[in-house]
Amino acid sequence: MNQNIQLKIHPKMIVGLQGIIIGGISVEDFSAVTKLNIIDSKTILDEFIKNNIGTKQDNSYYFEDGDKLKIAVILLEMGFPIDEISIALGQYHILDYCKIF
Repeated sequence: MNQNIQLKIHPKMIVGLQGIIIGGISVEDFSAVTKLNIIDSKTILDEFIKNNIGTKQDNSYYFEDGDKLKIAVILLEMGFPIDEISIALGQYHILDYCKIF
């Protein structure tokens, strides 16, 4: 993964993984899923968009297969704890993601 990602890490970025769903999600829905306030939710979603993770149309953010994985890998590369990322990924096991390396 040699792309130049300048993801500004928000302290609650790991929790944001829970709100990444395929298809469109509003800031309000992201906030409800992650239990983050609206301001933090918008900050996190906008940071993903700035780094070419997902797209934004009108008031919705759209994510595809693999976007959650991209975020998880970036967080791992930045030193975030693997156990916290694994928990945030929920139904997936982190070792399944590690197979790509």
